[in-house]
Amino acid sequence: DGILFINIPVYDSILFKYQRLLRRKTKKQQSIDQDETHINYWNFNEIKNILSSNNFSVTEKYYGYNPFPFVGILSKNLLTKLSSMTIFNNFGNSLTIVANKI
Repeated sequence: DGILFINIPVYDSILFKYQRLLRRKTKKQQSIDQDETHINYWNFNEIKNILSSNNFSVTEKYYGYNPFPFVGILSKNLLTKLSSMTIFNNFGNSLTIVANKI
């Protein structure tokens, strides 16, 4: 009887791929550079499988730019401004998942 909230970076986002290309980094190097505790880089299907195997069911998912989207919108940097937008709630740099215990 519990609810689990997960928020993870999406290293397959367009912005992160662009940054890796510019900086000549691997996905693993980029994740560790962003936060040294980011030793894995999960995608939604992998998280969903882990949750399912631990008796959780995904009830919601949301892709966004960051927890504070107004930062991107107010930015003078065009790349940051563009990356603050999502298309049909997809392609953001951040994934929030809500899951319930089954």
